[in-house]
Amino acid sequence: MTTISSFKTLALAGLLIAANLLPGAEARVGLQLGNTEEEEQQQQRGLQSSSIPDSSGAVYVMTNRVGGIGNSVLAFDRDAVNGRLSRVGLYDTGGLGGTVGVGNGLTPPDFAGQTPATVIASPNDALASQNSLILSESGRCLFAVNAGSDTITTFAIRNNGRFLDRVGVYPSGGNFPLSVSQRGNIVYVLNAGGEGNISGFRYGDRLCTLAALPGTTRSLDNIDFNPPSILLAPGQVSITPSGQGVIATIKGTNSIHYWSLSALGFPSDSQIITPSNGFTPFSFTFDGNGNLLVAEAFGASTVGQGLAGAVSSYAINEDEGTLTLISGSVPTVQTATCWVRYSNGMAYTSNNANPTPSVSTLSVDSRGRLALIDSAAAGTAEGIDRPIDIDLSDDGEFLYVLNTGTLVNGAATPQISVFSTGGGTGLELVETFDQGLPSSTSSSNAAFEDTEGVFGLAVL
Repeated sequence: MTTISSFKTLALAGLLIAANLLPGAEARVGLQLGNTEEEEQQQQRGLQSSSIPDSSGAVYVMTNRVGGIGNSVLAFDRDAVNGRLSRVGLYDTGGLGGTVGVGNGLTPPDFAGQTPATVIASPNDALASQNSLILSESGRCLFAVNAGSDTITTFAIRNNGRFLDRVGVYPSGGNFPLSVSQRGNIVYVLNAGGEGNISGFRYGDRLCTLAALPGTTRSLDNIDFNPPSILLAPGQVSITPSGQGVIATIKGTNSIHYWSLSALGFPSDSQIITPSNGFTPFSFTFDGNGNLLVAEAFGASTVGQGLAGAVSSYAINEDEGTLTLISGSVPTVQTATCWVRYSNGMAYTSNNANPTPSVSTLSVDSRGRLALIDSAAAGTAEGIDRPIDIDLSDDGEFLYVLNTGTLVNGAATPQISVFSTGGGTGLELVETFDQGLPSSTSSSNAAFEDTEGVFGLAVL
């Protein structure tokens, strides 16, 4: 029997297709060509809520597939009570993943650090960025970058996060997009290829649509390749909590860039550049008072300089676009401190490189001052193995760490480490989850054309 709600759903889909917001071929999220029978069955289960226990959350990860069927988003059901995961779906983005690498092997004249020709890209850090996969503020929509095809995909989130409906695939406004940010009705994308740029979009939260904002593209004036080099490329873009500015970090120039935003979301013509307090400003987040917390990988002086990772905090002076240092390069006493998140007075970093792949914890006081609590709050004993992206549940009760795994004979097994934060008292392992995560593999091809791994992490 066809219900009134069914008629409404069909009518809405027809309107979207007619408006070219949901092109018929792209509106589907169903089964993908090349999927295994098990994957198809799991996707079907993602459409049937009656087969999945009730919960109030989800976790998303990108496969970042460079070739074949392209990039996809894996969806996992998240139990909000105990944090545990179960796989429910696989949804293609309609684009291709990508890997940062060595470029053409040349050394740009302004690069004072490690020669790119000695830096090897791998699935262990395919995009070398933060926020390649993010939720909208409302939790209604999901944004995914397709670095290999220079596009951004938006999904509408259905059924408590268990089902993704692909809305559209949009040109990113540049080459090799690797980070995206949304506040209100504005979205900014960070494109890393070549000189790099930021580019703005108008965002519709009800339908999860994007429309390019003409006149919002601003060059980073970086010196890099396309695809970019791992240590030269920018690392992240974010609109500030006030919505008055856009910030981006560039690893190779050790700099933090700020553009003021108009009320309509248009950036200033010129950027204010602040030298990073520490080498290789990789990623950043904001504390509860809007202060900027920057993870410093110290990878531009030497590649992942041993035990030199750190975090700095800055006050943002929105009227002038300047940054004032609060705490300078507080050591994590770990290597390659690349990703950072904040919740409830705590900063969490993932430290990617040996000898101790780990998660560090730092306290953040009301003035933005940092203090190291535990250099290795979680390590290899808790399943931490080449950690990349990290994210927290909205209430801060659970921390999720995406591990790519160490490459052995060209392959690795990714997994997600799930921790209870104990309200900031310490990390306690809940589970190490690897169901449905594709193996990270690398071919002998320098461009890693056959690579399939994981990148990006978003928690609903």
